[in-house]
Amino acid sequence: MPAEPKWADSLTDAARRALSPLFRTQVNPYGWFAPNKANRLDLAAVTNPGRRTCPAGYQAPADKQRRNGHPCPGRGRTVLAMTTDTTTASWREIERTTVFSKFGRSVDRVEFELPDGRKEEFYLKAERPAGAVLALTTDQQVILARQYRPGPDQVLYELPGGFLEPGEESLAAVARELLEETGYRGEVHAAGPYWLDAYSNARRFAFFATGCVKVAEPTPERTEFIDVVTLDLAEFRRSVLRRGEMTDTAAAYLALDVLNLL
Repeated sequence: MPAEPKWADSLTDAARRALSPLFRTQVNPYGWFAPNKANRLDLAAVTNPGRRTCPAGYQAPADKQRRNGHPCPGRGRTVLAMTTDTTTASWREIERTTVFSKFGRSVDRVEFELPDGRKEEFYLKAERPAGAVLALTTDQQVILARQYRPGPDQVLYELPGGFLEPGEESLAAVARELLEETGYRGEVHAAGPYWLDAYSNARRFAFFATGCVKVAEPTPERTEFIDVVTLDLAEFRRSVLRRGEMTDTAAAYLALDVLNLL
């Protein structure tokens, strides 16, 4: 347990409490203590008079300690378990203004009051929820849409999918998109939801479909010019997924994980 630094001897309990919000932090128990980390550890010791050890999960076994550079593998390292009150506290929205809106997407300028009292402005994207489906034929070929995408300015592979219509369930939406974009139909199952990114409210839903067969010709939207291609799983993972030659990467990995095909 690190001792309090000498300069802290004269601090009153009130002073400790005043310093506490500034210096509460989390220290990596498996890394080397760089000077800045040691300083933070001192400050945390000062501002947490009732200090306690980390939970048992932070006592690394010898092999994990060795991998993480612990100087004495096999000996448990006890560190301070410090609270992080301000890091996960909710932000308070003060004002929101939509600065752009078109095609189901918008950009909002939002002012927040942060947990430490400061006010900051952010630009956030808003989108309707959408889904994508990793579709497999009866002989385990991956069905993909290949088309030019103006954002990356490249022709990319994509999983069939798109926005949910108002009131539409996500499973029904991806089944509809699979049929419209590729002409295939199969048995669709949920793989899991995920967030698009940290500055968007866009919710995405990953699905997989098995036993897909072609039942119709594609009927894409007026802005979609799609080549429907099929790739075997090994080629899809090697030449498309791992090289970043596609959108919907998170959905593809979620689906492959559920199918135990990674």
